[in-house]
Amino acid sequence: PGDRRRSVRGRFARWGGYVNAALMTLDDDSAQTLGLPFDSTDLPIRGATDLKGWEIDWRAPLFLRGLSAVGSFTNWPSGSVAVYLPNQTWRAALEYHALPLKSGNLELLGRLEMRRRGQVIAMQRDTAAKWVEEVLPSYDQIDGYFQIRIIDVRLFIRAENMRNQPIPELPGRTITSPRFMYGVKWQFWN
Repeated sequence: PGDRRRSVRGRFARWGGYVNAALMTLDDDSAQTLGLPFDSTDLPIRGATDLKGWEIDWRAPLFLRGLSAVGSFTNWPSGSVAVYLPNQTWRAALEYHALPLKSGNLELLGRLEMRRRGQVIAMQRDTAAKWVEEVLPSYDQIDGYFQIRIIDVRLFIRAENMRNQPIPELPGRTITSPRFMYGVKWQFWN
């Protein structure tokens, strides 16, 4: 009973960039549902079985000061994938980060990224009100993020699904338009 997780990790860093990599295995006897009305159930849901995969993430500074290519990739090529665990995810982005004042009290951060979520198995009620597994297809989306920090106050705006494509996020529920979020964040250090 329970789960077994094992990994072997490595890191290489040079010239202001890095590469992290890991080989992973996962065995779960069950998975937890999200607890929302569309999947609330007291039935145990199968977990991952003999799942083997790898992941890598990186940052590479580009020729323009403050500009970097960043990304990550996770892949589970063998074994039985658990409910709600994508079989593959990746992200690739161009990121600009600058501290234009010597004091460090002004920070600019901008990122344009493409993300992919692979296929996901989700729980869905069928016509007989029984819980069955449904495979949600993979999708790609383009996101953007911009933040200005002045001392400890951060003003930000985030845009998701900038290509305005249908995204099958949950069974029977598709996100059909871009989503924008904006706000102000700050920290208290006392």
